[in-house]
Amino acid sequence: MISALALARSYSARLALGALKNSMSNSEASSSNNPASRLLGAFNLDTSVPTGLDSKTLSILLQTLQSQSSRPGVDKPSQAIPGVIGSKNFMTALKDKLSGPSNDPTSYVTYRSMMAALKDGTLEVTNPATGETVMAFDPKDGKNNASASTTDGKTWNTFLDDHLKRNSDGSFAKSPDGSYIDTKTGQNAYFDKIDGTYYYFTWPGKVSANV
Repeated sequence: MISALALARSYSARLALGALKNSMSNSEASSSNNPASRLLGAFNLDTSVPTGLDSKTLSILLQTLQSQSSRPGVDKPSQAIPGVIGSKNFMTALKDKLSGPSNDPTSYVTYRSMMAALKDGTLEVTNPATGETVMAFDPKDGKNNASASTTDGKTWNTFLDDHLKRNSDGSFAKSPDGSYIDTKTGQNAYFDKIDGTYYYFTWPGKVSANV
């Protein structure tokens, strides 16, 4: 079954290759050394006739691109995998993220605050998609994993609407250090990617009186 991502790639390639083939003259199409011919040939397309792509050719192209999209190294949408959030490998990736360089001064300040909370054992990590929440730990402490509490998973828009405070204009409210404000606890909050998946973080800060 062809995925939406594969169909999008296929459609784009279809348009490009179709225009390329239609733009080739007979002499260009008959030359095997022509770059356009080599490109069309790479997709098993007949370069001898400068016409549009018929249904049979489109079928071949879709199958070829679908096969390529399933090869190792091709970008795919990240999926939420239960159990990863509490692992030592996850905590190592999280610590590397927080301690690494940042070109955004606001993110830099937030990361330092989160790193301090991680070392204090007060940085909470949630994966809204799986409903898992764990308390982050320093991987150097010798701990191998953390048990996660679990609730029903939610979509990100629903989760953020439930958890982040908004300003009167509808934008998410932020604390002076650039982090967001969790409406449930009044703590600092932030969301960021770790190994290609977004997670939600909360940690103690200046508790907001208006949550």
